[in-house]
Amino acid sequence: MRILVLANAMNTLSGGDKRFIEIFRRLKNQGHSVKVMLPRVGYNICKNEDLDVSYQILPANVLSRLGSVLSNFLRLVLCCILVVRNLGKFDVVYSSSDFLNDTVPAFLLRSIDKRVRWVAVTHYLIPAPSERDGNLLVNFVSFSTQRISVSVMGRFANLIITSSMWLKLHLMSLGVRDSKIEVG
Repeated sequence: MRILVLANAMNTLSGGDKRFIEIFRRLKNQGHSVKVMLPRVGYNICKNEDLDVSYQILPANVLSRLGSVLSNFLRLVLCCILVVRNLGKFDVVYSSSDFLNDTVPAFLLRSIDKRVRWVAVTHYLIPAPSERDGNLLVNFVSFSTQRISVSVMGRFANLIITSSMWLKLHLMSLGVRDSKIEVG
């Protein structure tokens, strides 16, 4: 099996990132072809964790000088271009988060190549902006973009992996079919 992992939003070693590293270390050891698309900071983390796979490093360091909103948007666009350039090379695309940086390129690949299976991951759901401390605009943007991702994943992903039954039930309340969600 040929697998593309999208970890475009990776900038620390979170629990979800540690999980994807362990999963794909095992799949690589079983003989599967694994390519991870991620920024340099994510690459450094994966190398420190001894994940021996193929990598496509996105130039996040250069783009970060443009500010977080613009750099994330440009990284998303670049990732989409690279995904399109790699059409026909993968059987599965795995989006390691529900950030738009990971879900939009996965959606694009799945939309263009119907043979590709999309496995999406979501680790938690962001509370409504009024229920969070901090900047209301930042909270609104975070909440809204995640809801867009969840909607797209629910409609187009073949499988959504969550970390808890509570999260599965919450996703179902947002319209995601039970049959698409696995707790793991």
